Amino acid sequence: CLFVQVSRLQLGSVACRLQRRAMNIIFWVPLFWVALIGQTAFHEIEVGEDCPACQISFLQAELRTHKVSSGPKQHYWPHARGQVGHYSQTSYGIDSQNLNELNLTASLAWKWEHAQNLSTFIWGTLIDKDKNIIIASMQGLYKYTAHGKHLWNRKDVTMSEMPVLMGQQIFVMQQATAVMRAIDLDTGDDVWVKKVGPSTGLEGDMVEAYNGVVVAAVEQFGPMDNIGVPARRAIGVNASTGDELWSYTPDCGIWNIMALFPDDDTVNIMDMCGGVYRLGLFNGSEVWKHTGSVFSMTDGGATLGPDGSLYTCSNGPFTIASMNDKGSNAGRARKYRGSDGALLWEVTLSSACMNFPSISPDGETMILADGANVIFAPTKDLYGQNKSQEEIDEFYAFQ
Repeated sequence: CLFVQVSRLQLGSVACRLQRRAMNIIFWVPLFWVALIGQTAFHEIEVGEDCPACQISFLQAELRTHKVSSGPKQHYWPHARGQVGHYSQTSYGIDSQNLNELNLTASLAWKWEHAQNLSTFIWGTLIDKDKNIIIASMQGLYKYTAHGKHLWNRKDVTMSEMPVLMGQQIFVMQQATAVMRAIDLDTGDDVWVKKVGPSTGLEGDMVEAYNGVVVAAVEQFGPMDNIGVPARRAIGVNASTGDELWSYTPDCGIWNIMALFPDDDTVNIMDMCGGVYRLGLFNGSEVWKHTGSVFSMTDGGATLGPDGSLYTCSNGPFTIASMNDKGSNAGRARKYRGSDGALLWEVTLSSACMNFPSISPDGETMILADGANVIFAPTKDLYGQNKSQEEIDEFYAFQ
C-alpha cells in the first residue's frame, strides 16, 4: 500500500512551456493520480517570473512515497457477540461444503476444565488481536494462547458479568457489588478499580465498551417473584478513569443488558419489557425511545442489522403470567428503524421470546431461537410415555 504525502505546499508561477490548457486538465485530476505522475512531470516544471502571462497559481509539491501502517490490529472477538458492525457474524470458520465432514472430536487441539467442573459457570470467551483466548467465568478470568498455553488468571475476580475487550484492557464488573475493573490485557494486572454503583441486577448482564466509554447496568430494580432481580439504570463510564459519565433510567427494569453501538456517538439498549432506546454515548442524552409492552418481561435482547436497524426479541403486553404456557403466543420479534426508533414490523411467536436474534450479513434474514425449547425441552415429554430407560438415556446422550 503506497501513500503519497504532499508537503511544503507553495503557490507559484509555472514556466510558459506548460500550456494553460494542460494545466486546467491537471487541476481536475485526482490527487493520487497527480502523485503518480508527479515524480516525472513535476520535476520538469520550472517556477520562475520569466513569463508574466503565465502567472497562474499552482501547487508546488514535494512528493514522497512510503509504506503506510494498517493501524493497530483489531481484536478477533472483543464483545460478547463479536465485532461492532458485525454482531454474531464471523468471516472465519469452515467452508459450508465441508461441514458435513467435520469431526470436532478428532480435531480437538486442547481443552480447559475448571477444577469445579460442572459447578463452574462460564459466561463465554473473548479472543484478542493475537488470538489469545480469555475465558470468562463466575469463578474468575483465565487467559490462554490459541495453542492452550496458560498466560495468566484472575481467580479473585469472581461473580463477574460478561466482560469486554477494548484497546489493551479488559473491562469487567462484579455482580451485586458493582465493582468495575480495567485489567491490562498483557499482564492481567488492574489498571483501575472503582465501585460504580450501589449494586447490580443479578441476571446475565454484559459489560460493553466502545470509543472510550464502558456501558453497564447498576442498582436493583427490585426482586420479581419467581423470576429474578433486574437492574434499574444504565451508566456510561470513562474507560480511562472509571468515572461515571452519565446515568439513564429506562421505563422498565434492565435484564441481560448488552449495549449496541450503531455509530461512534450513540448507543442502543433494551429493557426487559422490550422497550428500546438510543442514547448519546458520551452524555447519555435520549435521542429517541420506543416504549415496550406493559406487564411483560423477557431475558432476551436486541441486535443490529447492517443498515443500523434494531431487531429485538421480547414479549407482548399482559403476558407476564402466561408467557411460560405452551402456545402462549407471547413472543414478539420486532424491527425498529435506527434513525428515529419507528416500529417497522412486528411478528407474534407461538412461544415466549427469551433469546437474542442474529441478522445475516446481507440484512435479509433474521435467525432466532426463541428460547421455548429451554422451557419445554423435548426430554420432558419422554417420561410417562412408556419409554424405556435405555431410550431415555439414548435421547439424553443425543441432546
